[in-house]
Amino acid sequence: MRENRERGSLDIIYSHSPMPSVTHIEDIQNIPALTFVIGKTRAKQLTATLQKVPHLMVAGQTGGGKSTFLRGLITTLYLNNKDFIFTLIDLKGGLEFQTFESLPRIKVIPSVNQAVSQLQHLEDTLKERMDLLKANDCKDVDAYLAIPADKRKSTAGMSSAKSLGRHLLVIDEAAEMFLAGSHAGAKEIQTARRALSQIARQGRSVGVHLVIATQRPDAKALDPQVKANLTGVICFQMLNDASSITVLGVGRATELPAIPGRAIWKSGSEMIEVQTPYLGTEEVDPLLEKYRTLSNPSKGGTNEPKRDPL
Repeated sequence: MRENRERGSLDIIYSHSPMPSVTHIEDIQNIPALTFVIGKTRAKQLTATLQKVPHLMVAGQTGGGKSTFLRGLITTLYLNNKDFIFTLIDLKGGLEFQTFESLPRIKVIPSVNQAVSQLQHLEDTLKERMDLLKANDCKDVDAYLAIPADKRKSTAGMSSAKSLGRHLLVIDEAAEMFLAGSHAGAKEIQTARRALSQIARQGRSVGVHLVIATQRPDAKALDPQVKANLTGVICFQMLNDASSITVLGVGRATELPAIPGRAIWKSGSEMIEVQTPYLGTEEVDPLLEKYRTLSNPSKGGTNEPKRDPL
């Protein structure tokens, strides 16, 4: 605040610099492990880690920037975490995640029926990992990895040599996972709800992380138990206060300017306006090409050994 004597007024300065309307991920191949970029504020680039924000909701209307944000999140974590496994469920036919097809460590799933089967498999993985942590008196995967390999105990389901690499599960347009209809019956939807709820509740300790993206964040389209465990929220512009309140608890997302990539970041009670980074497919493809070549012998590479996707 400062006095403007010429005008006889008191000026309240919100910021000395405007919010950028376009921003990019700086040095994307050298971002620390487990870290992803949220966006830029008026003062700095904002990042978060999966240790502090293990699960994430990405919400907003079409064209707001959800898909671009997810592309940047996945690419960043893929390039900088060589032991990560990715399951990308795209319930819009696989179009949004086709950039990541045929890459080692990534599985793209385009339908609800296939997704339900994968979620059941993840439920089993959660149980196996929980049993292994309990057998080694560990509260989480980091404590387990801190134990010397020759001191780790095995369980019936998993050997002590298991690396327990982290697993990122991303669901684009999650409403399709929670609403029965032509795409899936009530039984399949119930199975999906149960599995996602378990992942949201128990995934953090065992290194399984959940990212849910949706255009329709109402109570019917987003399971309340799952939502309660999504510790970070990135919310792009919303059409009405009801949708914004469902995601953020306030109507602030309806007040955002109509700038692609502009969003509200919420973690705990703090809410910050950010410009999320732009990362187009034309930028992603060259970054991923060497990994795609390794997995495709027709391009001169050799197939990596097949790995359990979980």
